[in-house]
Amino acid sequence: MKKVVIRAPVLSQSGYGEHARFVLRSLRQFGKDLDIHIININWGKTSWLWEDSEERKWIDQTLQRTHQYLSQTENPSYDVAVQVTIPNEFEKMAAVNIGVTAGIEVEKISPVWIEKCQLMDKIIVPSTFSKSGFDNTAFQVTRNDTGQVIEDWRNHTPVEVVPYPVKNIKKSKDFNLNVSTDFNFLAMAQWGHRKNIEALVKWFVEEFHEDENVGLVLKTSEKNNSKLDRMAVQDKISNFVTSNFPDKKCKVYVLHGYLKEPEVAALINDKKIKAFCTTTHGEGFCLPMFDAAIAEVPVVAAEWSAYTDFMTMPQTKNGKEKDKYMALKVEYDVAAVGKESLWKGVIEEGSTWCWPREYSFKYAIRKMHDNHGVYKKRAKQLSKHIKKKYNSDDMHKKMHDAIMSNGLSVTDDEIQNMFTDLAEAPSE
Repeated sequence: MKKVVIRAPVLSQSGYGEHARFVLRSLRQFGKDLDIHIININWGKTSWLWEDSEERKWIDQTLQRTHQYLSQTENPSYDVAVQVTIPNEFEKMAAVNIGVTAGIEVEKISPVWIEKCQLMDKIIVPSTFSKSGFDNTAFQVTRNDTGQVIEDWRNHTPVEVVPYPVKNIKKSKDFNLNVSTDFNFLAMAQWGHRKNIEALVKWFVEEFHEDENVGLVLKTSEKNNSKLDRMAVQDKISNFVTSNFPDKKCKVYVLHGYLKEPEVAALINDKKIKAFCTTTHGEGFCLPMFDAAIAEVPVVAAEWSAYTDFMTMPQTKNGKEKDKYMALKVEYDVAAVGKESLWKGVIEEGSTWCWPREYSFKYAIRKMHDNHGVYKKRAKQLSKHIKKKYNSDDMHKKMHDAIMSNGLSVTDDEIQNMFTDLAEAPSE
């Protein structure tokens, strides 16, 4: 039995936490012969997952069993290590090492990532955009030991794309979205420069400030789900809106705190949620948009970065099949990342990402409001396509195979036993 360890933020209420649980589910479902261990890591200041579920109980039991193995075994070892994190934290932990990461919002990865990827036998990412960052980044570097100049220093570790699966979640009976407006846009993202939430709020209010029946439902937080964090986010939005638009008629609603998966599904499917919108600078996948698209909610977004994988589907016109972007497009520029968003070793100076254009976003949300029926029809087509292309069993099997196919079909002991069996077998 192969011993596999997953080092990941398995208990984090974050995108990486969900990514980690996707890996766990895949190996549990299709790796019945695996001895699975878990090393949990914290993910920034995100809150922990608290759920009374079979999965959570299994995770807790596995964490305890892993601790016992590592503390009571003289020379603990693993056949495979799967590390779900940013590449900065990759390290050799086992005979075979697999790095699972969302990638980054910018077009190129950092030199640190290239160096760390050399420690891995394979990298798994959720989108073709993320893969392109690893495949298309190259630097000119000088070796410290020899002084040799390398003109094309890049990542050579294989990178495989495994998207997220469609989850068959039974939504809560009713979210009870307590809002007075009938037409509401939904935005779901962590507050900060990378997600560009401030621009979204500003542009929405400027476009709809005279319309008392249009609202923006904003599910966000800065760092965690604490009361202090909620107060900080609410104060920022309130101070901006009231100081610039004291007589506004549209509404901005802030949702803060942890929502279980059925509650998220209920929110997205609420009859008062008419569209999903974003002004993000880029995504490694974008699970909230993925969930919205599955739920037949029309989307307003620039045609850039990872989510174009699932927001695009083939359309037949005049007997010819052509891929079509199914969201309502927002024009954008690709330009340098602002200094406030630089992150040493991750987002380096000179990196570029998407800057949605203000006038185009305002035009798009107005068009969505005025022609909602057109985009609702398009959203239904896309949902059907996504459910087929990203169905749960196929994606979980794909993740399992991506991890376990890296020369891992048999162990060294199993190979030796095969040769022994052949040697001892009677000749015909």
